[in-house]
Amino acid sequence: MTVTGGSGATVQVARYGQVPCVLDTNSMAGHLAIMGTTTNCDCADAGTNVVSGVAIGARVVGYFLQTATAGTTALVELTPGLVGTEILACR
Repeated sequence: MTVTGGSGATVQVARYGQVPCVLDTNSMAGHLAIMGTTTNCDCADAGTNVVSGVAIGARVVGYFLQTATAGTTALVELTPGLVGTEILACR
């Protein structure tokens, strides 16, 4: 879905499926994708494929479908059960 803001800027919004995401860290296929650690609009590799291994405070986006290097774009499978999940201190 495309949304147009009050300033006339448009953004793409996705809730499920495969989407490209710019990386601020290297990614490994199968690892969880989280909100960027340098830039919130980018993706970062959580370093694990299980939620219990994700750093406290991280927001999960989905799973990486490909291995790629920082600064490039990788496909992420959005996972509705995980998207926006914030890993809290009291798991």
